[in-house]
Amino acid sequence: MEQQEFMALVRKQIKDMQEAAVPGVEAWVNKLTTLSDDQMREIFRHAGYAEWRSASANAKHFLNTPDEMDDVREALAMEAYEEYQHFQGFKSVLAKMGVVYDPRAYTPVPAWKEYFDNIEFARDGMEKIAVENIGGEARSHVWLERVINGPNPLLREIVPKNLEDEYGHAEIGLTLMEKYAKGDEIQKRYLDKARRNQELAVQAQLQLNERLGLAK
Repeated sequence: MEQQEFMALVRKQIKDMQEAAVPGVEAWVNKLTTLSDDQMREIFRHAGYAEWRSASANAKHFLNTPDEMDDVREALAMEAYEEYQHFQGFKSVLAKMGVVYDPRAYTPVPAWKEYFDNIEFARDGMEKIAVENIGGEARSHVWLERVINGPNPLLREIVPKNLEDEYGHAEIGLTLMEKYAKGDEIQKRYLDKARRNQELAVQAQLQLNERLGLAK
């Protein structure tokens, strides 16, 4: 299909995913003043795991991206660094709550593990862009935007930079998709891969809510 039509579908999938994510996000964000320390520790562990897995997956795909796609490689390198900085932020707030956090020892909810496995084991750097930057990364905007000025001081400490970076990751994802996603087969594969991770991103929040005891 034409790039204009394809990018309209990409943006619609992102918008639909963000709208679908709202109830699950608001189930905990609207209770921030009453959540226990144990619940907050689990929220931070869940988020820290995400940043750790993303940083390592981006670094892996950076190493395997060819010279002629240097803009993709640069985006992967940038995101690996920024996601690791986000991980350090969550690790720091967990330390303030008495937790020595090792993401390798953490057991994520099933949809979260599958989500990041799909990113790590994407076919190549551009499929990684489809699976993560388009696939589910914009879901983070939904919760980050809602807590940036909220009542939790630990979230207010780390969220502004995280949100700024996540906006950038989504934008570079759109730019690279428009440049490289050419041809019906590739476009369909990217849309399908993105859709699966968009579904998993929403499911993971619902599964986390169950773990937190917040499911209706």
